[in-house]
Amino acid sequence: MEFRDHYSTTKALIHPPISAKVEIIGSSQFVLPLEIIRIFTKNGDDLSQIASSEIRNAMPENENLKIALSQFPVSSDIHQNMNYITRHIVSASRGQADVIHFPELALSGYETEVDQMDWDLVDQCVSELKSLAKVHSISIVIGLHQPNIDHPLPFNATCLITSEGEIAGAYHKTNLYKKEKERFSAKENFLLYDMRGVRCGFLICYDSHFPALFEKYREMGAGLLFLSYNNARSTRPKNSLDDVMRSQLITRAYDHHLYISGSNSSSHYSRMSSSFACPDGRIFQMRRHVPGVMICECPTTDI
Repeated sequence: MEFRDHYSTTKALIHPPISAKVEIIGSSQFVLPLEIIRIFTKNGDDLSQIASSEIRNAMPENENLKIALSQFPVSSDIHQNMNYITRHIVSASRGQADVIHFPELALSGYETEVDQMDWDLVDQCVSELKSLAKVHSISIVIGLHQPNIDHPLPFNATCLITSEGEIAGAYHKTNLYKKEKERFSAKENFLLYDMRGVRCGFLICYDSHFPALFEKYREMGAGLLFLSYNNARSTRPKNSLDDVMRSQLITRAYDHHLYISGSNSSSHYSRMSSSFACPDGRIFQMRRHVPGVMICECPTTDI
């Protein structure tokens, strides 16, 4: 896999309007067509009873960037992960999403150890994802292990595959949490990419504890951040950390005037379901522990 940082020169989104539309699309595991659980427009119209094949005609046309957030029980089984990923790409495409966002290490698995990694299979899956992106005309934000040619420990990476099926770049997790330092290499880096006029940045999980990263992205003109989590499989039940994660996401979005897409694994127990935070303090969240896709909008015009 060839990764490179990509900095687009398209006009950046500086001050996004405070508006968002949310669609929650759910289905039984690996069953298509989708059962639409809930779809709301910005005007409050409920399109939940409309069949999935009629969504395209029912949804009002606009130029907003549509982001699909995925959540599923990420595991060390790459084939199982890829099955979920493929189904969710199809779901997002049917919902007219421009980009789909997957959790931290969604492809290769957060729990997977380096000596257990099937690098050939990871490469094969990335090639398949590039083809899927092109076929479905959708960009893909996917988490995976990436080899570090200068060190035996790989990077914890988020890869951006464009709707043309090309790898636009990769962000490497900057701040490693506790024992992650024994499993991954860290790297100080930023990745910016413009989608339909919206300048996008990328962070991973524990990076959310460092406000300076959000401030830096805002200074560079970002209006939307893809924040990939794998805060799941906890042996401890619901506690104050659940509220901390939710509050932190809202605060980061509000303080830095950003839209933030937060995709998390749904493996039990998950501290937070996949969530979309807006710069006015609103947050939209999926059902905890239920695999599915949620589609939200980010405006592409300046105030």
